[in-house]
Amino acid sequence: MDGRAHARVALQSAVTVSEERDTPALNTGDLYRLLAEGPWYPTMLLPRQGLVWTAGDCPDRAVATLTDHGTSVSVEFRFNDAGEVASIFAAARPRQYGTTYIDTPWEGRFGRYVSVAGMRVPSTGEVGWWVDRQWLPVWKATLAEFSFEF
Repeated sequence: MDGRAHARVALQSAVTVSEERDTPALNTGDLYRLLAEGPWYPTMLLPRQGLVWTAGDCPDRAVATLTDHGTSVSVEFRFNDAGEVASIFAAARPRQYGTTYIDTPWEGRFGRYVSVAGMRVPSTGEVGWWVDRQWLPVWKATLAEFSFEF
């Protein structure tokens, strides 16, 4: 990570429709996404420089704070009875709204864990925004194949 995010939307991967680089909101949003994708790469969630874990407000929750190049984000991880990450939650992740960003509650949900290379990883996931007390999913996937390089 070099602390600078890059986002590009292109029509058929050829014609750029929109592009943004290295803005505070984009950099912050990218860190949130990276941390939230941790259940698919569990070793990334091990305590290390730049990643600090604290106890949550319930026994089945913990908060991970990731810091990179002066930007910090915190995500609450919620665990099921098997100790797997069932969901993640961020109270104020930047969401693009027109030409600006607004901090919006954001949640990801994970399920159907499988064993891969000795690790438990979710094979399903979805993320969405909480807008006007309603959860609006924006991405959903079922992963068919995993591989890790060590």
